[in-house]
Amino acid sequence: MSNLSIASDSKQPDTRTRILTAASQMLRRSSPSALTYRALGKKAGLPHSTIEYHFPTREDLLMEAASLNVEVWVDRARKVRDEALQLSPQELLYQLPEVLVAAVLPQTTDIQYIRTYLLHGLVLAEHQAIVEKNREGRARFDEYVADILQAAECSCLPDVIISVIDGLAYEAVSEGGEFPQDVVEKLRCFLLSCPTMAADAQASASPQA
Repeated sequence: MSNLSIASDSKQPDTRTRILTAASQMLRRSSPSALTYRALGKKAGLPHSTIEYHFPTREDLLMEAASLNVEVWVDRARKVRDEALQLSPQELLYQLPEVLVAAVLPQTTDIQYIRTYLLHGLVLAEHQAIVEKNREGRARFDEYVADILQAAECSCLPDVIISVIDGLAYEAVSEGGEFPQDVVEKLRCFLLSCPTMAADAQASASPQA
């Protein structure tokens, strides 16, 4: 009986993990100012005192929740990269706009979520520890995007592509566009405007003509 109890308990997230998971979810959908002990306690289903015990300062809580989000975003890019590498260069080139947008942006139609995601870096820039964590995550993020571009035999720079996608996403959410469809199609136009990409796309399409 005791062994069953231990096995059951081991499947449950510990309290600290539970707090961080709830905090990171809140941070992905709202500004840091909304991440209060009271609001977090309500979301996590825990008393204020329990949260304060594990995170004596709000700064610690904010930093660790933001760090967890960085890992979530980087892991998404890694998974998209791994799937993309299973395609042939021709297949990947054809699907490149969709693949890159999936790697760089959350795949959701929740505009408020996307808006918060785009503003995340700017809002948290005042927290130096979080800036450092974001910088570390961005290095890995760039690496995964670079792997996708290289596999598609595309010579575009990853930081340029990421900046273009972020800009197109901001344009879509601020002007009431269709997300992520508008971002994908405008990125396709951008990629085709690059002479090398245009030639590669035409070459890959010509055998089917």
